[in-house]
Amino acid sequence: MVVVPYVALAREKRDALQEVWCPCGLRVGGFMSGECPTGGFAGVDVAVCTLEAANGLINRLVEEDAVASLGIVVVDELHVVGDASRGYILELMLTKLLFLTHEKSLSIQLVAMSATLSAGSVLARWLGAAWFSGSYRPVPLREIVKAGSSLYGTDGVFLETYTPRLTLKGDPDHVVSLVHEVAHLGHSVLIFCPTRAWCERLALLIASAFRDLLNSPGPVPPVPVDEVSLSHLVRCLRRCPSGLDSTLSRTIPLGVAFHHAGLPSLHSARSRLHPFAVGRSQPPGEASDREGGGGPPPRDASQEQGSTAR
Repeated sequence: MVVVPYVALAREKRDALQEVWCPCGLRVGGFMSGECPTGGFAGVDVAVCTLEAANGLINRLVEEDAVASLGIVVVDELHVVGDASRGYILELMLTKLLFLTHEKSLSIQLVAMSATLSAGSVLARWLGAAWFSGSYRPVPLREIVKAGSSLYGTDGVFLETYTPRLTLKGDPDHVVSLVHEVAHLGHSVLIFCPTRAWCERLALLIASAFRDLLNSPGPVPPVPVDEVSLSHLVRCLRRCPSGLDSTLSRTIPLGVAFHHAGLPSLHSARSRLHPFAVGRSQPPGEASDREGGGGPPPRDASQEQGSTAR
């Protein structure tokens, strides 16, 4: 069982694992948001679940006295256990697993992972787990906090005053200017937004600013885009069974894309998304909800407003 916190991430993880394991004869199914594969849990070898679905599956296995069929549980984004609204669900599920392994002498391996967990060793002790941590990053990370026009290090030390090159109505935090600084050099940017609506509004705002720079040359350089590849991408996405989101159709030609749980999974269209994956068009991208992704890491990541194994 693979447990992730969000529907969008569960869908992408299911699709990715199906691509790798189905040719080997392993059955991978997703349990999320009312979705359940034919045959239920007994019909799959690997179940990819959201928190609620995983908790419900474990409850059913206990009721049917079939918990022994569960060999390993992999929990991604363990830090969600501290979430005020949904963390208790993960805590309940982990508590049941601990009870089943310790009191019922069942052999269920638990692997929990997080890249942002600050109290990993504490949770490891609670889980009776070995604690593994590492600091390796494929891309060096420099964290800067922007408050108003001031830039600070994570230690709270003032660094400098930020002067935006682009000032737009509806962008009091100068997000568009921050994105432009990186994007006009041909690098990609990843932005995390708190809501789906915010995600789409910001994508439209950035795309509109990039269009104005292209149409009205001035002292601020435009963001380079591969118009041929992006036009081809739009045509391919329109031919997908789910079609192309109307907002994406307006932002992609400017090199701006977004994804959230309200959009259909595009994993099956990976070949059509190839221009983004290989960096030929280097789009700034946005994501609401927490989700994973492939392709090269972004040059810059912005946000608005370790692992344990037993």
